[in-house]
Amino acid sequence: MNKPDFTFGDLVSVDGYPDIIFQVDGFREERHYYPHEQWDEIVYELIDCSRGDWLEADEGDLTLVADAAQADEYLRANLPKAAKLNYEEDLAMYYFGEFGFGGSKKEKEAPKPSARELSAQEAERRKKARKEQAESIDNLLDRRKWYADSDAEDRVERIAEIDEELRKVSETK
Repeated sequence: MNKPDFTFGDLVSVDGYPDIIFQVDGFREERHYYPHEQWDEIVYELIDCSRGDWLEADEGDLTLVADAAQADEYLRANLPKAAKLNYEEDLAMYYFGEFGFGGSKKEKEAPKPSARELSAQEAERRKKARKEQAESIDNLLDRRKWYADSDAEDRVERIAEIDEELRKVSETK
């Protein structure tokens, strides 16, 4: 097998991806065998320095932009301003957050509800409370009617208890 032309941390450009700088994250050597031929190739695993996208490329498609020793200096000088601000955070998110091994340095907060959403939530809460109150009153009235129609010895006491519960439920708002 041939010695790789690029190593970990080198910055490269890739044919077909103009104006995008990639960093070598890793590489693998592949050996192919067929009945009448065989060949070796090196495939590089790359990370887009500005967005964190991942790409595989053959060695023949790569051109060295800066070696690993000068990579940080090159990126600080040549990445667009927006990419410079989030370069380390984006790489951290790529390595840790996207695959569930950790989280991004900047956690996204849940958006605050708007006044309309808060009003709708309050209306829904009140509607639910009214429905529960109506169900409770219906249940108590059904029990009251059952006792009124029954021959139970304690029916007068039970009806009085139910009437008291009905007053309490009806007063609750």
